[in-house]
Amino acid sequence: DDVFRKVQVGNVRKIIPREVSGNGRRLRIVDDTATGGGSKFEAIEAAESIGFEISDITVLIDRSQGAKEVIEDRGYEFRSAFTLTQLLQFGLRTGRISQDQFDSAQDYILSQKEAT
Repeated sequence: DDVFRKVQVGNVRKIIPREVSGNGRRLRIVDDTATGGGSKFEAIEAAESIGFEISDITVLIDRSQGAKEVIEDRGYEFRSAFTLTQLLQFGLRTGRISQDQFDSAQDYILSQKEAT
């Protein structure tokens, strides 16, 4: 189901529930990436406000910057197809990125996780 939509209000993006009723149905929230988890909780709140029960949060890429831990700490299941580190390791292994690029990206991921 298309349960909510994203709207821009000034400089802020908001997640707004659509005119549907969950009636206790289970819902998987799917997104492209997860960083800190903030927008995922907006989506959870919007879906739960109209009666859905959240089965899990599924993303293509977990940027490994805290979203997984925050989401799981609040009792929701978190799934990802890949972590950013896995994709970087693939790039390194196949010669698409250098060791310096890999190390730099890993340092950035760690610094962003520590900042949250």
